[in-house]
Amino acid sequence: MERDERLFIDGTKARVQKLIRCGAWEGMDHGRFESWFNQFVARQKELLGACLLDNFIFRGKGQVEALLKAALCSPAMLTPAAKWDGEVVEALSRRHVDPGIRFAPVIRLDQPPTKSGTYVLRRLAKSLRIQDKWMLWPQSLAEMPNSVHTVVLVDDFCGSGKQFSDFVTLTGFEEVMRARPECRIVYLTIAAHSCGIKKVQDEFSRVEFIAGEILTPQHGFFGGERLARIKLNGIEERLKADYDAIAKEVSLGGKNIGPYGFEEQGLTYAFDHGTPNNTLPIYWYASEDWTPLVNR
Repeated sequence: MERDERLFIDGTKARVQKLIRCGAWEGMDHGRFESWFNQFVARQKELLGACLLDNFIFRGKGQVEALLKAALCSPAMLTPAAKWDGEVVEALSRRHVDPGIRFAPVIRLDQPPTKSGTYVLRRLAKSLRIQDKWMLWPQSLAEMPNSVHTVVLVDDFCGSGKQFSDFVTLTGFEEVMRARPECRIVYLTIAAHSCGIKKVQDEFSRVEFIAGEILTPQHGFFGGERLARIKLNGIEERLKADYDAIAKEVSLGGKNIGPYGFEEQGLTYAFDHGTPNNTLPIYWYASEDWTPLVNR
């Protein structure tokens, strides 16, 4: 192994250990990190492991709450008459004055209440003190009072846009939109991929999209700008060969998702509470042959 590669691997690993110890990667388990990285050591693919760590975007609890607040306080969320950026959050924190806004999780009727959309609502209630009486299940939206002028549909991540499309179709929300043409519809996520945003806007032109953070194809580990920063000849081809070898050995992602994540977006993004399936499975896939770095 070249000296520069060894320095990069050791330096990256030391930096991650420091991020975990200081709490910057809140929710990351140090022992689990060591187990995950040792799988690359055992296969003599440490450089791949180090590059995956170097490009990993991990959002802990504090960062998630900050992104949610940024989305709710963004100019796109505010009305033209708003006097300050916290006006929506302030209105939603009042229990006895109806703000005319309702929140609902992006969750199908056949899905469990543990899905990410409901988790985001709990985060909003706890961190921003949004009253739970302004939160509804999707099936209750048809019974909203006429005074409601804005519906905010929430989730943690929008990758391909398919989940939102299924939600609108399978929960009957399409009928709600037709019945309430004057009602503003906002889809709010902690983070979103530009491909997912485009699909939602193409299919549902009336829906406004607000995300705390936006990713693009350039955020993909392979074929984007992530590896272009490493000035080694043939580095992407080498790392891809190593990745494909591990993916074949342990069947990364299984048959439904595949080795590069859903829609092959190949992201390196995760939250403390879970990981989008658009992220490379080498981070989150769990089996008898592979220990994940983070939970799916």
